[in-house]
Amino acid sequence: MASLVKAVDSAIADDKKLKCFVVYVNSDGAAAAAELEKLATSAGVKKVPLTVFTDPKGPEGYDIAKEADVTIMMWSGAKVKVNHAFAKGGLTEEQAAKVASEAKTFS
Repeated sequence: MASLVKAVDSAIADDKKLKCFVVYVNSDGAAAAAELEKLATSAGVKKVPLTVFTDPKGPEGYDIAKEADVTIMMWSGAKVKVNHAFAKGGLTEEQAAKVASEAKTFS
């Protein structure tokens, strides 16, 4: 996930029209916040806000797949254009790069 966040952070730094945020769904908010702080430091994240949501269902209306370890959504206006769900360990470096490149299709 760090490589994906880093790639998206770079993409939005290069294109001022793109916006992004990360929502880490974890019932232990303090532990999740510490993990995100570590991720931000190690990946050098500058532009992407990293947030924690403690309800295992995720934010209302996001329709996050229950079996997903990582869900990536991108939207334009009010319409979701990209929705990828990955099982635990399913998000590879190659897939992260592919998903990050999709962000450029919105600019």
